[in-house]
Amino acid sequence: REIAERQVSEHIGTVGKRSTFDLTLIGTQEISGYYGTSVLHRFVDINGNKVVWFSTGSTSLEPGQYKVTATVKKHEVFRGEKQTILTRAKAVEES
Repeated sequence: REIAERQVSEHIGTVGKRSTFDLTLIGTQEISGYYGTSVLHRFVDINGNKVVWFSTGSTSLEPGQYKVTATVKKHEVFRGEKQTILTRAKAVEES
């Protein structure tokens, strides 16, 4: 699958609803905070829409294609681009 180049990101899913998304993990970043370390997972879908998931614990994924089942926590704008925030995610790598 090819990812759309620099299209305007739109929100995906419905806030509060659990859904399954086909996403490509493009990177992770560890963030230390008051409650410990969390991992920011940055995804895009086939349309170039940005999706992020903050996980706690030892969850760490490698870049690649995933089927992600998660609840849409909220839709927000970060640095001028729309992004969808996921919570309670379960990612299964696609082969």
